[in-house]
Amino acid sequence: MTTEAKAKIADLLPNPLGVQSETITLVGPPSDLLGAIVESRDVDPVVMGAGHGKSGVRRLGSNCHKMVRSAPCPVLIVR
Repeated sequence: MTTEAKAKIADLLPNPLGVQSETITLVGPPSDLLGAIVESRDVDPVVMGAGHGKSGVRRLGSNCHKMVRSAPCPVLIVR
């Protein structure tokens, strides 16, 4: 599943400017996994998208809130 997810993400995120990036696919609670990646690497800043709630309205979810509160670097939330 992770190999397939990586291929789909690569198709969605073209890199015409040649910016260095890395796609990491993991399975588990998003805020815990992202927090561990941020702590183990030199990450600055974290950019996250606000999700869709059950109502379909974009709002800040619990993963965004957890990252804003716990990340050791700036966190930008895109709505």
